[in-house]
Amino acid sequence: MSPSKKYDIYVQLMRGQTMVGAAAAQAGVDRSTIMRLRQVARQGAVEALAASRPGVSGKPARNVVLDQARAEIDRLTHAVTEQAAGLVVLEEKGWLGLMPTEPVPAGVDTATKQGLLDLVDYAAGWGWPVSNL
Repeated sequence: MSPSKKYDIYVQLMRGQTMVGAAAAQAGVDRSTIMRLRQVARQGAVEALAASRPGVSGKPARNVVLDQARAEIDRLTHAVTEQAAGLVVLEEKGWLGLMPTEPVPAGVDTATKQGLLDLVDYAAGWGWPVSNL
């Protein structure tokens, strides 16, 4: 049975123009087929209405979901890029011995250590190669 024929039967059932038994006999199918047709048509209509948003352009729902997924990918890509850049800076400081693997010796206070790290950041920001610092 063609989709348009199924739709016509569904509309006739909803308008009260025919009964399930008569529609089944006319289409040459079992009553359960007509009842299933009615269920599927109703569910399809409910899903389509759930996906529609008043005042939103007529883009199909899957395009809206795709756009949302792409925006999330862009956001996560940006976050990972920032984290990777921060990791590179930390690795370079470790290579220079500015990030001790053990606690700072008692002779070097935290303010001095932070001042040195800030100085390295400042020099690197002005284009000094970190390997020369």
